[in-house]
Order: sequence, then C-alpha cells, then structure tokens
Amino acid sequence: MKIFSPSAAFVSVFFFMFCSELSSIEANNNYGFTVNLIHRDSPESPFYNPNLTHFQRLHNTFERSIERSRKFASYLVATGGSYLIKIGYGTPPAESFAVVDTGSELTWTQCLPCLKCFPSKFPPFNTKTSSTFRPLLCNPSTNCQNSNLKNASCKPMICSYEIGYGDNSYTRGNLVTDTITLSSRSQKISFQNVIFGCGHDNAGTYDKFMSGIIGLTTKKRSLVSQLNGFMHGKFSFCLAPFTQVFREAGKLSFGNEGIVSGPGVVSTPLYIGTHYNLNLKAVLVGTKSLKVFDYHFPMNHTMKLGGGNIVIDSGSTLTYFPTTLYAQFERMMRSQIRVRPLSRPEKPFYLCYPARGFFNIPIPIVVFRFLGADVKLRATNIFIQSSPSAVCLAIIPTRNDAIFGNIAQTNFLVGYNLIKGIVSFKPTDCNRY
Repeated sequence: MKIFSPSAAFVSVFFFMFCSELSSIEANNNYGFTVNLIHRDSPESPFYNPNLTHFQRLHNTFERSIERSRKFASYLVATGGSYLIKIGYGTPPAESFAVVDTGSELTWTQCLPCLKCFPSKFPPFNTKTSSTFRPLLCNPSTNCQNSNLKNASCKPMICSYEIGYGDNSYTRGNLVTDTITLSSRSQKISFQNVIFGCGHDNAGTYDKFMSGIIGLTTKKRSLVSQLNGFMHGKFSFCLAPFTQVFREAGKLSFGNEGIVSGPGVVSTPLYIGTHYNLNLKAVLVGTKSLKVFDYHFPMNHTMKLGGGNIVIDSGSTLTYFPTTLYAQFERMMRSQIRVRPLSRPEKPFYLCYPARGFFNIPIPIVVFRFLGADVKLRATNIFIQSSPSAVCLAIIPTRNDAIFGNIAQTNFLVGYNLIKGIVSFKPTDCNRY
C-alpha cells in the first residue's frame, strides 16, 4: 500500500469528480495515474439492480438528472451524481461506496455512535477501530478557524459541522482527521491526515447503497483541494457512450496522464464558482447559428461571481438550455431532420423520433461554440435511445441553470488544467482509450 500526506492547495477542481478504481500510480514529482470509472448503474456498482432493463436504468438516470438540475441554484440533491468512488476510512480501512457531489465542500460518512443514521448497506464507520483517527480540536477563541469550513463551530472542544442539502437532507456531526484509502483490484493508495465529517445525525433522501458524500468543490476542505499536491492541477476523463456505459464507463486520469494534447484539441476558459462553468457563445445546427446572448440564461449568484453561463457537470446525464434558446434549437432540429417525430414524446423529453434506423439518416452537425473552442458533437451526443421504440433529443429546457451534461461529453477526452484555468476537448473513442 502506498501512503501520501496531502498538501493544501488553492483551487483544485473535482479531483474525483467521476472517479473510481486506481489502476497505476508512480510516486514521483512527474507521476500520473488513471482510474476506471464506475457508473452507479453498472454491474460493478452497489446500486446495480439486475431486475431492471437497460431502458429502466436509463429512465432512472434521467429522473436523477432532472432532480439534480433543480437544486443547482442552492445545493445539489444529496443522492445526485452518476459516478461513484470506492473509499476506505481509517486504519485499517473500513470500505464503502460514496456518491460524488461537485456542489458540496465537505466529505463525510456516517459514524458511530448514531443519534440518527439512515439505513445503509454499509455500517457506520466505527472510529474506535482506527489507529489513525483524531478529532479536530478547537477552543472558543479560534472557533474552528483551523477547519477552513464556514459552517463549523466549536462545541465545546471539538469542531462540529451541520450541512443541509436542497432536498432537505442533512448531516450533523464532528470534524475529524484520519487516513482515507482508495482501492483498485490490484492495489491501494492511502492519504494521511485528511479532514472529513463524521456524521452522527443524518437524515433525508439518502440511498441505502451509500455511506456518505464526497465533496468536490474547489474550497479548502474539499477532498480535491486537500489532495491537490497529488494531482498537480491536471486531470482528464473519457466517458464511453451510453450504449456501453453500464458495462464500461470510461477512464479518469490525473497528473501527467491527465494532460490533453495533440491534433484536434480545442480549449476554453474555466470559470469557478460553486460549480464549474464555461462560457457558451453560440450553438450551431447545420449551417444555422443561434447566438447565446440573444437568449436569457438564468444564472445563480455563484455563477455571476465566478463567471461563465453554463455548468459543465458529469453528474447530470442530460443537457439543459434556457427555455427560449431550447425552443429555437428544437425548431431548427425539426426543420433539418427529414423524419416525422413521434406525436407523443417520451417523458422527460420534448422531441422524439422512431428508433428504427434513426442513426442511419442524415442528422445535422451540432457545434457548441464555447469561448475559443468549437466542440463538434456527434449524433450520439445529442440523441439517446430511451426505449426500444424511441430516440429522443437529450437536451431539454430549464428555468434553472444551463448545464452541459455527460451524454454530450461522451467520446471526448475532456481535460482540466487548473493552473492555466482551461478545459480542453479532444474527440476520442473512449471504449478504446
């Protein structure tokens, strides 16, 4: 087992935004490593239900995506997100799965003793079994300033926390330091002295297959900021298309292995608020262009402070346009696809076509024109077969924040360079990456 001590950092975007199992690690100044992604509906996931069909799993994913989008103006729904991380707490590690959350700062897990704990397949973390466990101590004069967490308080000599989510779920408990271990099939890697929350009072819409949440904002107490020295400000991911996602989700790389370069790469500025935002300038459908500034983009206060006008999010399956932009975009798609759409589109979609032979007909090229980067999307980035009989437009209208979701990002190597403050896109066959 390799052990590292994390260094604090300035901004480190979601180190494990979609993460999962480590596959290779080299502990030197120029190292990089790659992980296999676990989609929450894949057979490798504890959420996997073998009694559901592929299309039933898809519709569950769509419903989670819609619920997630509704909470972006405040906090994310506590069970949101498409990808999982396998994580162990303490020494020896008590292993479980947690849902990653790009809108939460604090990583936390249920801990004994439980004043109130939600039912889970994984037992609460028993801190007494860990030789490296330490509570985060404080005194009334400093009032948990050492925690770097806004909603921490000293009660009376240990830092405590309380976090509420947009769906009225909550967690309350103590801040602690301990070793966190990430596992692959062949090896494990541990990080010492990581600060996280031990939740003793937790309730809400949590799933029985999770034990807590991995906080992945850029704030100082997020897991990614604490581990910034380990990734050197660079990571990339490659998501396989949804025809394969429940078997092989793709790869996530860090450090030097996370660099995206070579022919076909385009880059756009990254804007950091509570979420991770891009600046969408226009949408091209075939030979026609929709200039985004002609349409009203709802923006929450964190986007106004951080910049950009559309969230880039792996946890949101669908892509969301403001209603006025969506209406014009849909009209342009209808006018250029020479097939009669279904009179009753499947929920939650607004435009669907008969599935048989759909991807063999001419479909207009769609380009998302971000600031400085034209990202040309394939038909499978825009349409999804949602049932045996229907293929639907995987973009829907919203009155909340615009979101660039994970269907639109499939078969791209998407690289984040936090030092330069850019996101890069490179067309890639993610099944072979």
